[in-house]
Amino acid sequence: METDKTAILQLHENWLAAELGGRNADLIHMCCEEVVVAPPEGAAVQGRAAVDDFLRRSAAPIEEMRVEDVSIDLLGVLAVKRARFATRLVGSAEVFRGVHVWVLRPRWKILYITWALDA
Repeated sequence: METDKTAILQLHENWLAAELGGRNADLIHMCCEEVVVAPPEGAAVQGRAAVDDFLRRSAAPIEEMRVEDVSIDLLGVLAVKRARFATRLVGSAEVFRGVHVWVLRPRWKILYITWALDA
């Protein structure tokens, strides 16, 4: 069980490094084929190709990102990772804060991603 949590935390760190580095191709390889990304506004996007396109169209260069209060629940054949984030984009003083949730499948790839911004 701790080995699974350690692997998920490593995936989380790898995701953050790829996201900060603008390496969308690396992000896609951390996802299941049938991954779903459900943004807070707009329709959910399903499948690696569609998610890759979504990330390319919507990704903005990140200047700074903090993640805290990470929790992982192992639920048999799935895991759920939750965390709070604070993100500032390049050239902006505004900090976006909120929570994100991942659902993962063994071999620890991301099956579902969603997030919500604080009010």
